[in-house]
Amino acid sequence: FLLRLCADDVSAPRPRPSRRRARPPANPARLALPRRTAWLLAPVPEAVAAAGQLRALLADPELQRRIGEEPRLGRILRPLCRCLGVKLPAPLRLPPRPPRQSGRDAAAPRPSRRVPALAPLPRRFRPPAACAPPPRRNRAPPGR
Repeated sequence: FLLRLCADDVSAPRPRPSRRRARPPANPARLALPRRTAWLLAPVPEAVAAAGQLRALLADPELQRRIGEEPRLGRILRPLCRCLGVKLPAPLRLPPRPPRQSGRDAAAPRPSRRVPALAPLPRRFRPPAACAPPPRRNRAPPGR
């Protein structure tokens, strides 16, 4: 697919329908690949050679121009660079994502968690002194 994409043998993608589909429930038995950088180099020693070849391929100015024209190449090469530990060239880097907004409206002020100081109660509403907790005293640790 990568070679066909570079050779212009692949047609433009068809537009997808805009309706949202319900996601199927997550399958815990599904294989999850590691997400850290260069994870493939430890279990597959031959991947070091592939990483070197990928670096040489990405240094080619023709491929860099092609990546700028065809975003599908980036979707193929970015995960490959990540698993082989190859630094992404400028044409492959994505712009930074905007900060995520919570479910609440961003313009609405957030409620303060600080409790405002209350005025003392009038004397008739105060509990009797017998109900008040004993005053706390600072004591030296035992053994002094």
